Amino acid sequence: MKKYFAVFISILFMFLNVSPCFALTKLYYVENVNRSSAAKLVENVLTEKEYTMKKKNPYYAVSNEKPENYSIIVLEQDGNNLYYYYNSNNSKKNVNRAIIKYFKTRDLNCEERENEQLLQNFASIAQRTLTGEKKTYSFEDLKPQVQTVQSVNTPKSSTTLKGFVGKTGKGDTLDIYIQNAINTATASVGDRVAGVLQADWKTVDNHVIAQQGSLLEGRIVKAHGAQIGMRNGLVELVFDKLTTPEGKVYDILTKEVEFNVTNEGVVKEKVSSVAVAAVTGAALGALFGLLGGSGSDVWQGAAIGAGIGGGGAAIMGAAEKGIDAEIPAYTQVQVVLKKDVDVVINY
Repeated sequence: MKKYFAVFISILFMFLNVSPCFALTKLYYVENVNRSSAAKLVENVLTEKEYTMKKKNPYYAVSNEKPENYSIIVLEQDGNNLYYYYNSNNSKKNVNRAIIKYFKTRDLNCEERENEQLLQNFASIAQRTLTGEKKTYSFEDLKPQVQTVQSVNTPKSSTTLKGFVGKTGKGDTLDIYIQNAINTATASVGDRVAGVLQADWKTVDNHVIAQQGSLLEGRIVKAHGAQIGMRNGLVELVFDKLTTPEGKVYDILTKEVEFNVTNEGVVKEKVSSVAVAAVTGAALGALFGLLGGSGSDVWQGAAIGAGIGGGGAAIMGAAEKGIDAEIPAYTQVQVVLKKDVDVVINY
């Protein structure tokens, strides 16, 4: 019985190692590396392992020894970091292990990810690459997929497009994900920011202006880090451009979105009433000093005013530095459009 069991295990082992259906699939998140430098590394490893590249970005390579064996590698930038996806039906060459080793020898933090949604989306990209399906590849493939409406076959004699051209949008609210992390300690006015539309933007009669996954571009219009006087970090941003997946571009303008840091280090959208009270009290104290005396009396009045506005602790707090914090990537925000935009809707 043991003999038959051993034979079975041997056959199974051989099957798993030669079957093209048995694929190794891995997803990693590599910190502080850009796609161009990672691409050079990938190309070097594939050459060392005697693979011929059939396609780049994503990479599709086949073994020189056995062309039926393939490796597919997808590199996608995420801010300063990188997603690295690997799919292969041949584990003998250890291509993935060699690439991970290269990352680690360069002191790059490389963590394996088990996110099922991301794995499925990357696998979809790999499948399209393997079958040769032509489709524009972008990071939007990693977001929830937009449902597309199947076109209806119309008689060849009909060439008229129905639709309208007009202005719309003022007052509309759009739910978005902010793509890049923003730190109040390092943010500067003029820094560019990006967001992704969470759901379709539609007209009041339900016609789609921009689909889920559309890209919003904007900039920081106000920023300061933590300052002396217990002033916490603050950033304010607007979005001024929207691009749909099929390439339509809309010039938009949103109301300012303000983020400020609380004394607990939490990013919120409301200004701290304590900080306002302390500043107001100090200003009133200075005014009282100017009205009632001169010289050192002015500064004494300012100190009293600070006590009136923010409590006795505000006098000590004025010499302390505030707090900075980071608005993490993929933070959900609702923005409001300040003006109408020119749209063309076909239906």
